[in-house]
Amino acid sequence: MLLIVLAVAAGVLVVAAVIGAVVIGSRHNTKKVATATSVALPTSVPTTPAPSTTAATGSTRTAPADQQRADEDKITQLFSGVNSAWAAGRDQGIAFTVAHTYPGLAQTVPACQVDIPAGETQSYQLDTKTFAPAPSFQAMDGDDVVVPVDGRIYQVMATVTITDPGKPPDVSTSAVHAVVAPDGNAYMFFLC
Repeated sequence: MLLIVLAVAAGVLVVAAVIGAVVIGSRHNTKKVATATSVALPTSVPTTPAPSTTAATGSTRTAPADQQRADEDKITQLFSGVNSAWAAGRDQGIAFTVAHTYPGLAQTVPACQVDIPAGETQSYQLDTKTFAPAPSFQAMDGDDVVVPVDGRIYQVMATVTITDPGKPPDVSTSAVHAVVAPDGNAYMFFLC
């Protein structure tokens, strides 16, 4: 099972709050991948622009309301692609997820195939009304080293369903994180 900072899906990402940290990874190999300083999730999207911080430089950028809506659309499309890839099969899900993981996390398909059982599927249902900027989010690699993130970081509540053959589905709801990077692409935070 894998664990995304945006959501949880079998073999792809499993997000869980652990004493102020977010844990992602397979059910058998979880890792602390991110920490956040007390961030509250609103029940609706803010009507005024909120600041977004680049972790690498600490500079603050304000995303105008139109930009935030465009970012939310990109992140929603990202997770739609994740869901479609996982529906096509484990290897397709892994390949898509790795290709759309924030580049600084340096995940590889072969490494993830080792950690994610054959037949596993994942799906992420985003509660799009809960999108909110998350400028204090910090991504961490598998060695608990902070990875600088450049872009506008968001969090959203997601119901993640991970299924493994012969086991009941693992369903959880948690905050997941994604970033719209300076290249204009949306990325998730994923460690396998």
